[in-house]
Amino acid sequence: MSKGKRPEILGTIIAFIIILVVIGAAVVKKYMPSKEVMDLTEYYKLDKDEVLIIMQDKIYDQKALLKNGKVYLDYNTVTDMLNKRFYWDDNEKILSYTTPSEVIRTDLDSNFYYVNGEKEKTDYPVVTMKGNTVYIAAKFVKQYSDMRYK
Repeated sequence: MSKGKRPEILGTIIAFIIILVVIGAAVVKKYMPSKEVMDLTEYYKLDKDEVLIIMQDKIYDQKALLKNGKVYLDYNTVTDMLNKRFYWDDNEKILSYTTPSEVIRTDLDSNFYYVNGEKEKTDYPVVTMKGNTVYIAAKFVKQYSDMRYK
């Protein structure tokens, strides 16, 4: 090989290495995780008055209700997944909960509930309805159930 061809080959190899580095950097940049965060309401497609329920690291099919800054769980979710001792009387529109020594009752959209007939006050309606679905305040369910939420 002559001395004149050696710089040409060396230049071609260097150019080829530079092209490979540029392509590699572009591929790495394209597939590298970014710090950009997607809006969760856009990702989960929730209405303004809905809250996503995640139980035991799984997304629950039913959505909770957000009303006046308070979270409300639908009656079926409460009785199926959290506490079977809640009872909704659709004729009287009364929610009842019983323990061995207490009977707790509240009316629809009332900020009061009764424990063995004695009136207690809350800063939120304990039970509300949206359409035909009954919702119970998560704070109230937590008070009488072994659960945590945030």
